[in-house]
Amino acid sequence: MARFNLGTPAALLAAAALLADYILTAAVGISAGVGALVSAAPSLLPHTVSICVGILVVVTIVNLRGVRDAGLAFALPTYLFVGTLLIPSSRAFSALSLARTSSAGGSPSAPPPITQAVTYWLLLKVLPAVARH
Repeated sequence: MARFNLGTPAALLAAAALLADYILTAAVGISAGVGALVSAAPSLLPHTVSICVGILVVVTIVNLRGVRDAGLAFALPTYLFVGTLLIPSSRAFSALSLARTSSAGGSPSAPPPITQAVTYWLLLKVLPAVARH
């Protein structure tokens, strides 16, 4: 359809952009998920790359099975994730966050002074390196 409406060069460019977008989306999703897993189980830190590649291989194999099988395979984890949002503790956390935000006048509370000091210190350390480049 894109080739018919836009012509071959524009359709190929759109296809390449979609492919690059899918690859980057998968990479960011996998790395974020493995990052969360490693933060929960620090003993897995040396195996981070192996876990990422393993998940990528599984996702690739499932996607090669077709849209129907991929949809069925990814439905359970998706429903599980959505279900965790309905757990009372997450709702209580959300209610607590909303209460703290509303009690602060709708804006987040200011960071503690030590955080501000560390931020300024980091900026002072980084600025000379940025200026050199």
